Amino acid sequence: MPMTPHPTEDIQDAKVLMTLETYWRALAVSRRLPARTQVDPRDIDQALPYSMILEEVCSGIARIRVAGQKVASRFDFDTRGMTLGALFAPEAAPRLQELTAEAFARPALVSAPLTMGGELLLLPLEDRFGAPTRALCGVSFGTADGLLAFDPEQPLRIVPVDEALQNKRPTQRPALRLVVNNA
Repeated sequence: MPMTPHPTEDIQDAKVLMTLETYWRALAVSRRLPARTQVDPRDIDQALPYSMILEEVCSGIARIRVAGQKVASRFDFDTRGMTLGALFAPEAAPRLQELTAEAFARPALVSAPLTMGGELLLLPLEDRFGAPTRALCGVSFGTADGLLAFDPEQPLRIVPVDEALQNKRPTQRPALRLVVNNA
C-alpha cells in the first residue's frame, strides 16, 4: 500500500523545484549557462535533500554524481554512480532518454510531470570546458511509491536555455554617456 505523505510534504516538494529553478536562473545572470562549479550546496540547503548533480555519459544517459538524502532514502540505496534511469520504471526509459538528451544537447530546461503528483526538473550546467555535460536535477515524489514513472496526461515543459535565461541577462549599456554638454 503506497504511503501518503503529509500535506506539508507536497507543498515542500513544489517549493523545492521552484527553489532550484530560481537558484539556477540566478547563477546564469552573467553567463549563457551556469557552471557546475558555481553550484554551492549552502545556497540551496532546503532543496538539497531532493537534488542531484548529474553527468552526461552519452546521449540520453546521465549518471548520478551526488544525490540528496531524500533521494537516497526514497530508494533505500546509495544512488551515487548509478544512471538516472535506475530510479525509473523500465517503461519510462525511452521518454527519460529523450528528455535527458534534450536537456544536454539543446541545452534546455526540462520539467516533466511524474505519476502521483511528482515532477522531474533538469537544469543543465557547463563543465570546466564550457560544455553542457552536467545538470542540477530536482525530483519531487508526490505520493508515488516505488520506481518513478512519467504522467502521460500532463504536459512537459521544455525551454531552450537561451529562452529560459532571456530575461535574466543584463542589458548592454554603453560604458560612457554624456551627462552635461557645455558647448
